[in-house]
Amino acid sequence: MAKKYEKMKRVLLAILFCLLLSSTANAQSAMVLWEQVQVMEIKDGTLSENSQWTRLRATPTYEQCIEAQIRAFEVRKNVCTALKDYNPTMEIWTTPYKSTTIQWSLEPTLISNIFHCLPGTIDPRK
Repeated sequence: MAKKYEKMKRVLLAILFCLLLSSTANAQSAMVLWEQVQVMEIKDGTLSENSQWTRLRATPTYEQCIEAQIRAFEVRKNVCTALKDYNPTMEIWTTPYKSTTIQWSLEPTLISNIFHCLPGTIDPRK
């Protein structure tokens, strides 16, 4: 009976060791800030959706990636606000520090810029 518990203890320790190693590796892996430009358009009563991904910046930590995301969002929001000055019928929606969405006048098209902090091992492009 003692051998059975000893074997179980070794297996649990091995699992715990593996989990600790994997979480350490994840904590040290780089983060990448991506911008997803998503165009949604209604044509002939059908929704058409198209996305394009751009890698903006790699950072060593998640916190630094979020800081870069906030700066990128602010720049994009300022550009949209400046465009609205020239096109008063343009609509702008924002999700703070995450995304901006615009609609030019009454056209049935929405353009969204969405920012994502993803591990360096993930490439969202299809």
